[in-house]
Amino acid sequence: MIFKRIHILFLVFVMFGIRPIEANSKPTTHSISIKDIKFTPDDLEIDAGDTVAWTNEDIVPHTVTNKGIFDSKPIQTNAQYKRLFNKKGDFTYTCTLHPMMIAKIKVK
Repeated sequence: MIFKRIHILFLVFVMFGIRPIEANSKPTTHSISIKDIKFTPDDLEIDAGDTVAWTNEDIVPHTVTNKGIFDSKPIQTNAQYKRLFNKKGDFTYTCTLHPMMIAKIKVK
């Protein structure tokens, strides 16, 4: 009887393209480098619950700022700023000290 239920559930998953939730799905920390007056990568897609760590590899300070949502304040050379993203959405950010530096994080 149990085997029959498992078999039926498997068929339903296959028919509707449903994938079981991965039990080992753990939050991830993604790295962004700040170097040569730019964010690399400048476009990043992550899952809700993931963290992003920016490391300043430049010789001048930088910020990671999305006005009203997050602001790192100046990050010195070889220092790091981390932020946990719990909400889905698109987050465009800039360096307030160098406004031409613009990047985006998409949280799915």
